[in-house]
Amino acid sequence: MLGNIRSLKTPKSLRGYSIRNLVTHTKALGYYLAEQNVKTNQVRKFLDAINRVKAELRQEDSISLDKLEVELQVLKPKLAYAVGRSDKRERPALDSFSQVISAAIDSITRVDLIKTEEDKERFREDFYHLVYLIESVIAYHKAAGGRNQ
Repeated sequence: MLGNIRSLKTPKSLRGYSIRNLVTHTKALGYYLAEQNVKTNQVRKFLDAINRVKAELRQEDSISLDKLEVELQVLKPKLAYAVGRSDKRERPALDSFSQVISAAIDSITRVDLIKTEEDKERFREDFYHLVYLIESVIAYHKAAGGRNQ
């Protein structure tokens, strides 16, 4: 999955990752996280953060896209921190999750490249692919028997 995200066509964009492939690949990641005893709350908090950004994106008049990009970018060190805090058994799986989400964030259209309404729409499409990615990982993690605590 990480390789697929990193190899998206130029210009790199998450919207280039077909939903069908995204769902297939997130299933494998979600099941892997459950097999490695990663707790739901360890990955769910990143969906909560993304949902806050999504709510702000809906009210775009009151928030700048620059601020949204900052909020997305600061998720990467938070992911790294979660990996560092995890126990040795969970660490490889959380590291995989962190790498996938970080690569996905990097694949979103950069705000400084947004010049037109069409560019803004591309940003939205990329962002919603990130939302689908995280939601799918969590859903498959839970389906695989991922535990809450």
